[in-house]
Amino acid sequence: MDGVNVLTQDVVIPGDSYRYQFGVPDAGTYWYHSHYLSYDQVSRGLFGAFIVEEQNAPAVDHDIVVQFFDVLLDQSGQYDEAFNPAHFATEGRIADLPPAKSLTLM
Repeated sequence: MDGVNVLTQDVVIPGDSYRYQFGVPDAGTYWYHSHYLSYDQVSRGLFGAFIVEEQNAPAVDHDIVVQFFDVLLDQSGQYDEAFNPAHFATEGRIADLPPAKSLTLM
């Protein structure tokens, strides 16, 4: 499933769906993201995490998955269309909030 549209599968057009089914050999935390116009779609938030658990998981309290996403908003609180998504792919992004200096999870 990790590939480029047209080479490994057709693009899923708006309003359609595609069910991904695949075996995962290793437990862990993984992320998914768009490979179609990824500079635009990932910069708009088209990504996420998924967790593959062991069949015999260790006894732990819980896992915490944190994904930070910094987005530039316009005055109305909507995605700023003036942002050039190509800059996300090459330069990161400059958003409304200063970057976090540290994070403490309890």
